[in-house]
Amino acid sequence: IQAEVLELLTDLQKRLGMAMIFITHDLNIVKRIAGRVIVMRRGAIIETGTVREIFAAPKQAYTKALLEAEPAGRKAPPAKNAPVMLEGRDVAVTYFLGGGWGSAAKEIKAVDHVSLRLREGQTIGIVGESGSGKSTLARALLRLAPSKGEIILEGKSISGLGRKAMRPLRGEVQIVLQVPFG
Repeated sequence: IQAEVLELLTDLQKRLGMAMIFITHDLNIVKRIAGRVIVMRRGAIIETGTVREIFAAPKQAYTKALLEAEPAGRKAPPAKNAPVMLEGRDVAVTYFLGGGWGSAAKEIKAVDHVSLRLREGQTIGIVGESGSGKSTLARALLRLAPSKGEIILEGKSISGLGRKAMRPLRGEVQIVLQVPFG
């Protein structure tokens, strides 16, 4: 979540005297925005306390495991010889809106000739404002949206594969789309 959104929520809470339940898996956000923390597991509350209490001295093993699992620092870059898992070359997605009865359809370039390479062990963050093409690019790379360009999965081109041919690969490659405040 962006710092501006956190600041806005905190400001609204103070100015309007509002209460807020903030549901997230991101412990850093909890630390920044919450006064109290409720830790749940399998539908039940297992620990509750102030942010300071929970983060400084968690009582439950599950809470301790959550805090220990929170990443710290920067992830090391993948090895230079790490295999390429997914590559998109000159990927483009274009939509046409309107048209008909003598008027031309409006061309919208949702993804405009993007190339990227994802190596084993690497994480790539795709960021941008709403409507910038992030989700469309992800769908195109997984052949969930029609696109132009070449898409290579583990060394094999999947660009021309149809639904039936893609079906066996769906269990191996999946998309996790953005979620607000996630």
